[in-house]
Amino acid sequence: MSHPHARLVLSPSGRRLQTEAGTPFFWLGDTAWTIPNRLTLEEARQYFDVRVAQGYTVIQMVAVDPEGDPDLTNAHGDPAFLDGDPTKPNEAYFRHLDAILALAAETGLRVLLLPIWGQLVTGDSWFGGTHEKVVHAGNAYELGLWMGKRYGGLSHVLWCLGGDRPPVHRGVDYRPVWRRMAEGLAFGVLGKPLSWHVPDPGWKTLLLTYHTNFQAEPLRYSSSDWFPDEPRIAWHMLQSGLADGIASFDQVAADYRREPVKPVLDGEPNYEDMPDGYPEFGRLHDAWDVRKRAYWSLFAGSFGHTYGHASVWCMVREGETEPARPYTWRQALERPAAGQMGHLRRLMESRPYWRMIPSQEVLSDPGASLDDHRQCCMDAQGTCLMVYFTSRGSVSLDLSRLSGDAFHGWWYDPRTGGCRTGHGEPTDGPFAVWTRGEGLSVPIETPEGAPHEDWVLVIDDVDAGHGRPGSSDEDR
Repeated sequence: MSHPHARLVLSPSGRRLQTEAGTPFFWLGDTAWTIPNRLTLEEARQYFDVRVAQGYTVIQMVAVDPEGDPDLTNAHGDPAFLDGDPTKPNEAYFRHLDAILALAAETGLRVLLLPIWGQLVTGDSWFGGTHEKVVHAGNAYELGLWMGKRYGGLSHVLWCLGGDRPPVHRGVDYRPVWRRMAEGLAFGVLGKPLSWHVPDPGWKTLLLTYHTNFQAEPLRYSSSDWFPDEPRIAWHMLQSGLADGIASFDQVAADYRREPVKPVLDGEPNYEDMPDGYPEFGRLHDAWDVRKRAYWSLFAGSFGHTYGHASVWCMVREGETEPARPYTWRQALERPAAGQMGHLRRLMESRPYWRMIPSQEVLSDPGASLDDHRQCCMDAQGTCLMVYFTSRGSVSLDLSRLSGDAFHGWWYDPRTGGCRTGHGEPTDGPFAVWTRGEGLSVPIETPEGAPHEDWVLVIDDVDAGHGRPGSSDEDR
């Protein structure tokens, strides 16, 4: 199997992804883990079409997921494995996955594919349930090899191991299982043997990562907590999770500074309309909660962001809704934050996002609390900077690192994708113009509005010729 999608590779800086031709790639992902288990091909087409229209570029899914169906069947009732044996994949099941992956490519989407969900390795769910440990060190290589051979020719497929489980789970070290699976996968995709602990350019070609869980005590929610320097991990993935009060920008910043340099992404943050905890929960995360994690992560150094919804990851159908999942998957596709992630992408792509670097030193005050936090990034060449204000407030900015002698200031509304004046009125122009001669310490106050309205401040070197934030080249 093959497809003409340009393959993604690491950028020269080692912090981002780009095509082999050098075109920067913006990762806007959605967690639709259970598509192969839960959706027919026609339903998958409906889902893909909506996400493409909203601006998504990557779908995260699992080839075999017991949380989608404990019997490991697809939407047609075909089991993934014959006799429940991972070394005996069922052709009927995987033909359905083949079709879904081909459809994703046809619609322009890339896929981050997990061969199996972590529950099949650790044997238990998060809610007291159990599942047979069907994947272990004795068969993990063979499973990885088979998956790699079958899908390694798909240039739009990237790889992830784990699946909401830490590699050391309830006192048992499962790292040997994942390492063997990685080695099998590498041989299947690349056609040459690799050792998990030996540096090789092949690991960077494979672009493999690991999806862990959120762990509160001790605080761990990045692949770097478990694999800080293993060469088989090409980029670090976070799961900042459902809990409130998580300063995800701190973990992104820590992974950004880590040596050796690797890209970092929050691959599973708080989902829209998801409870803030299980089994007891108080409220559902709203669009503001979702936007916070997205802008924090991007401005702290991540190479993209992944969105999620409580009803989409598990594809809730009619008759399956409940207080913790109040929408069907179709209804959930149009929830506010789902569309607002497109505004985020358009903002970043209207500036040289591939050169943006974390720049908290520009701020006089990062804020006293998470709800008041400000996160700043800047073009490494000084043509622009952006500050995310989690809520209303004021701050002074040091513009000395910007290039040029005159600067435009814009207020970008992350809820609508439009620009506003200092009084919150719609505008197509900047709200302020400054010159270097007026001084490089600039006081800023967000537009008028509700206390929990977030804003993005964009300041440009006028000579750089950037257009209105969020606009495309066609708009200029």
